[in-house]
Amino acid sequence: MSMQKVSVLVPPARRALWTDPVVQSAIALMARLRGARAAPSAAARERRAADRAARKHARDRAELLALARRYEASQPGFAKELYAAALRDRTP
Repeated sequence: MSMQKVSVLVPPARRALWTDPVVQSAIALMARLRGARAAPSAAARERRAADRAARKHARDRAELLALARRYEASQPGFAKELYAAALRDRTP
């Protein structure tokens, strides 16, 4: 079998897009904006967690008070302890 040499013209390689200074500065700007948005969202997450904890604490206290009212007629000593536990700490 005979071999034949073939020459193929290939266009010169172009610069990669991310090596362009404009694209590099746009990527850096997006990274800075992403970092700037992360701080407020973390603070909002912490506020929501604190609000959720306060609501849970209030709900637990209300449940204790309701339980104390329920046992007030039949077991006044136990109801008194429940009232004391519910009213002991009003802050989370």
